[in-house]
Amino acid sequence: MEQDSTFSIGCSMCGNPAANISFETQPRFNLAIAQRGFLGEIFTAMLGRQNATPELFAEIRDMAFKDLGALYALDPDFFGFICRRCTAAYCRACWRDVYPTFDQGQYDETRGTCPRGHEQMLQD
Repeated sequence: MEQDSTFSIGCSMCGNPAANISFETQPRFNLAIAQRGFLGEIFTAMLGRQNATPELFAEIRDMAFKDLGALYALDPDFFGFICRRCTAAYCRACWRDVYPTFDQGQYDETRGTCPRGHEQMLQD
């Protein structure tokens, strides 16, 4: 895999990585985009309605350094560590009141509040 197939998005509060994003081959999906370090590990073969490709990964890397709001809009679940209102990325340690919700005993989603007080879904 190429050297630039992984990058980190830094936390806007503390500077630690909010998430590490990579493009890789993965047995379940073949080509996948992975997110590690926020609420565990997520692999996906699609973001938004686009297949995981080197071109999509390059677009994501560019957006991560130019427009976090556009990155969040691409896939709010995958990029849940970006506050939809602040359009800033925060690491797990900087999100407050992070808690899972359940619907009829089954996991539904994880919610949290960003350091500036905006509550949102972080992952479902």
